[in-house]
Amino acid sequence: MVDRSLPHGGIEFGGNDVAPISWPHWFGGAAIAGVGFGCLIGSVVGGASGVAYGGGLGVLLAAVTLAMPIRLRNYRLPEPPVLRVGLDGLHIHVVARQGRRVRTYVYVPWHAVDALRLAGTWQAGLARPALRVELRDGGPGGDGGTLMVPDVGSPDLVAAVAGYSDGRHRVVERQDLTPRVAPGFEVVLYGYDIGQVDPLVRRVEAAMSPDGAASRLAVREELVAGPAFDKRPRGYRRTEVDAYLRRAMRRLAQHDTA
Repeated sequence: MVDRSLPHGGIEFGGNDVAPISWPHWFGGAAIAGVGFGCLIGSVVGGASGVAYGGGLGVLLAAVTLAMPIRLRNYRLPEPPVLRVGLDGLHIHVVARQGRRVRTYVYVPWHAVDALRLAGTWQAGLARPALRVELRDGGPGGDGGTLMVPDVGSPDLVAAVAGYSDGRHRVVERQDLTPRVAPGFEVVLYGYDIGQVDPLVRRVEAAMSPDGAASRLAVREELVAGPAFDKRPRGYRRTEVDAYLRRAMRRLAQHDTA
């Protein structure tokens, strides 16, 4: 029997959990602050110059008020969920192809699913693993019979799949031998060059795999030397990449001592 305690509409995974900005409230606050400040300055200075000063400062204050929610969110915008697991199957909104996230929509009914595997383990502490959806007979919209859904792996996903599929499917929690997709670093206005970070992350992930011993030493030396990434508009957030590389160094060291 399907677990009736689960929400009837399904459970969503992925996204950045950023709530949409309530712009009407901010527009109202900006208008009130701008008009009030402009009137105050105008009454203090007086005359035409007071109107000019008050109007200019009022517009400036209104602009600052409107920019505040974006600045506080560090230029993040709400990102819709990547995957919804429901009674009828999987509703996939983002897939990973060649290391890139591609927003699309693919509906995979439960009868079209052959196997579900995690590409990596969340216990490694590097990033949420991707979900590898292997389809029967190529499946709907499949790329070679397989869809890679990035950054959704979690114990909640394992439970949702088992519950909604009435136990017919389960997520295989094992280390995938193929290189995992890059962690979901946040893209900001100015950060590390994506084209330089992604290849290094793929080398790191390959070195983490059970058959990556041959490349492990070279990758460790590369990380010890300190990779120098160029900074570009719309790049990866630097603090996230740096933290990932530090964790990767510790994981590689554990592999060598094991």
